[in-house]
Amino acid sequence: MAAKRVLIIAGLTGVLISTIVHGQADIAARVNGTVIPRALLEEAVDEIIPRATFHGALSDDRRQELREKALEALIIAELQYQDALALGMKVDSGLVKDQMKRVRDSFRSSKDYQLWLEKKRMSEDQLRARIERSLLVRTAVEKHVEEPSRLSEQELRDFYDANPEHFKETESVHVRIISTKSETKLNDILGKLKTGEDFGSIASRMSDDGYRVKGGDIGFVKRGMIYPALEERAFSLKPGNRSDVLMVDGTFYLVKVEEYRPSRIIPFSEAREDIKKDQEKKRRSVLLDKWLTSLRAKADIQVIIGDIETKNDSKNKLH
Repeated sequence: MAAKRVLIIAGLTGVLISTIVHGQADIAARVNGTVIPRALLEEAVDEIIPRATFHGALSDDRRQELREKALEALIIAELQYQDALALGMKVDSGLVKDQMKRVRDSFRSSKDYQLWLEKKRMSEDQLRARIERSLLVRTAVEKHVEEPSRLSEQELRDFYDANPEHFKETESVHVRIISTKSETKLNDILGKLKTGEDFGSIASRMSDDGYRVKGGDIGFVKRGMIYPALEERAFSLKPGNRSDVLMVDGTFYLVKVEEYRPSRIIPFSEAREDIKKDQEKKRRSVLLDKWLTSLRAKADIQVIIGDIETKNDSKNKLH
């Protein structure tokens, strides 16, 4: 249940901006006069830190980097929210109600839900405001980024036709290997193969490389991906056949080919989804950058460092 709750709540912190603060020391930044409280920044940083410290302790420099990243995200969310309001965007009350229900249902009991609200020092109305704000920002992103980034069927086809070099696939073979440095073990392996025992089964028990967990399966390989001696033998074998013993850098190898794929041009029907995914991702990046640049160009952004206020004169990002 905890994981489900994280998914629902994630992102809400970054879009709740309070205008009630107590002095300059409580302020992290101002965006067109709207205050981003320092407490909200710390909450956002706390959400990032567990992910950032997965592989060890956090240095002071890294912590500062995360603070800047969190503040940048809060400023961007506020700019997007203000833009949505300026355009008169509205949020479907049904969506807000549904999200509220999902949050409540993610707790084991009503008591747990209330305890969580108390821990966050947040009322239900404040939670609803977070959700409404988050959904409004999402609506703005949909309008400015998601919708215009979508490619028509003709645009997908045009990209495919204009870039034939992207869809050439060289020949490849599906390979399994068994490797060992022990000649005694090698002879044992060869004996089992002669009795007809399955290559993959032997590889999973007796091979000395990491692919043993997959029954020796290293997948489809193209020329230049494996040792030249193994490559030469693999491409000379017919599917279902295995090699004789090959010695490479002091290790004995046996190679079996499961399948051969000749060179080909990937058909549009097969390439379509990858084209759509890659090209729309590029479009989204360009559109988002263009939108945020436009918002910053006309914004008054002030970042407060300690008790010192510095103008981020509308165009600069934190670095």
